[in-house]
Amino acid sequence: MRFQGFDVLSPPGQLVTDYAREALEEWKEGQRRGEIEFARTEIGSSNKYNKAEVGTVGAVAIDANGNIAVATSTGGITGKLPGRVGDTPLVGAGTYADNRVGGVSTTGHGETIMKYCLAHDILKRIDFLGENAQAATENACKKMTEKLTGTAGAITIDSQGQVGVSFTSQRMAWAYIKGSTVSYGIEQNQHLEEALQI
Repeated sequence: MRFQGFDVLSPPGQLVTDYAREALEEWKEGQRRGEIEFARTEIGSSNKYNKAEVGTVGAVAIDANGNIAVATSTGGITGKLPGRVGDTPLVGAGTYADNRVGGVSTTGHGETIMKYCLAHDILKRIDFLGENAQAATENACKKMTEKLTGTAGAITIDSQGQVGVSFTSQRMAWAYIKGSTVSYGIEQNQHLEEALQI
């Protein structure tokens, strides 16, 4: 990174928070006792290994010319194996965009999302099965969880600007703006709307 003009942190790990260090030590102790396989990452799944704080954020957008953009960022998972690459950077798993069809950003149990290629499946349902954005998102999330048991959620926008939001986890915070209306929710089957104040 030095050749790019960035200084290397010394000592390594100085950006790791006390909370993250504590969570890792608690997770390791839980592993030694055989209490958990992996840290839970769902909103509201507070336990001593996860204080109900999650860090994934995703966005999908379409511009006036029909160009679709997708971005996904993750807070990671406590106790990950060294070298693990999660679903977030994998095109077709955590993120996928195709101007002809739509764009998807996912969140949830990364290993499950990677095995299923959740974002890719959602867009293929729109493209090949003719499902609308909402149906494709619901059906893919449900099918993935039925097949592989891990939970996930996704936000989708199709090439016509229609939005899909679905999740098999307990909760997923989401929001979108369409016209002058903001739609949002966090619980299953919750869909709230407010007029956008400009």
